[in-house]
Amino acid sequence: MPPSSSISSSDPARAWALALGAVVLVEALVAAAVPVTPPIEQGQRLYLAGRTPTFDESVLQWQLDRLWRMDAAPEALVIGDSSALIGLIPSVIEERTGLPTQSLATIAHLGVHGQAEVLEAYLERRPPPRVVVAQFGDWSLVTSDADADHIGMYAGVRTWLGRDDGPVTLWPSHRLRAAARRMVGGAWYQPGTDDEAIRAHLHAHQGHVRDPTPTDDWATVERPRPGVHPDAAEGLVRLLNVAREAGAALLLVHPPLPAVFDSPEARAGYADTEARVRTLLSRIGHGQLMTPFAPFWPTAAFSSLDHLTGAGARRHSEAVAARLGAQQ
Repeated sequence: MPPSSSISSSDPARAWALALGAVVLVEALVAAAVPVTPPIEQGQRLYLAGRTPTFDESVLQWQLDRLWRMDAAPEALVIGDSSALIGLIPSVIEERTGLPTQSLATIAHLGVHGQAEVLEAYLERRPPPRVVVAQFGDWSLVTSDADADHIGMYAGVRTWLGRDDGPVTLWPSHRLRAAARRMVGGAWYQPGTDDEAIRAHLHAHQGHVRDPTPTDDWATVERPRPGVHPDAAEGLVRLLNVAREAGAALLLVHPPLPAVFDSPEARAGYADTEARVRTLLSRIGHGQLMTPFAPFWPTAAFSSLDHLTGAGARRHSEAVAARLGAQQ
């Protein structure tokens, strides 16, 4: 009997697998064809040209670009994850304290060690600020270096800054991640945005942006995770030592949290976290802790777990500025 000409049920799956394999191969060949030797020159992209970067990639690209291009050295420098990028407004801090202020805050995927790396890179190029405001949300504090490294952004930024030997590992394209995200139903990265608009906004607002994806369903928002992973603790020690050796005061801040997640268990967890952070500060003999630590605020002030709305960010920035003013 001649073979059947009908298509078996496995053929569509095989075709999808072959198509995905071809896309991965093309991406790998494109990356291999664009060798980059660190440190990358000012203005060169951290990601491959000709495609839409994610919001996270644009923030990393242009905040590090600002690290190189700032005309004047600020007296107050904000660093940290996206809770600081979105929740601390440099112009408000500057207005309330009289201290010229800039933010080089980026994203949590660098981990605490990555934020210390940003501060070190800044201090290699400019005189130290009078004070560093370092803010970290839950993800930064509870994530291990291995988990942060798995995402790949910390390693890429290190190499891009010329702090590691070897070629830069450029991130795969947004279209590849988008295809994978559709297949597995996940949401690894925020959607691509206008890269040039992000660059212009960061430069115009001293390194501050608003949350591009505010939530409209608190039932789906990640819940609080108090704690300090040993790797994050080591990162905090590194950060404190960098500031101490540079002669810069340091204010360590945990962002406020939405009241929708307030509970006796959460408060107990953050009390323990605060105690552990205070132990680190005492051990190094440098740095101050913003209090109250991880306060619960009305949920209307938030766009996600540790991202504040515009009004919430202004309130938080005013509170931080008041604390800085009290320290002067």
